[in-house]
Amino acid sequence: MLRDLTDKMLEFERIEESVVLMNILASVYHTQKI
Repeated sequence: MLRDLTDKMLEFERIEESVVLMNILASVYHTQKI
């Protein structure tokens, strides 16, 4: 059970990191477009 919990937390962290990366890429793309 503890392992499942840590796996889910790690997965969530990974998802959050990719969302942050996508936001950075999006803002860079928009500033270059203008």
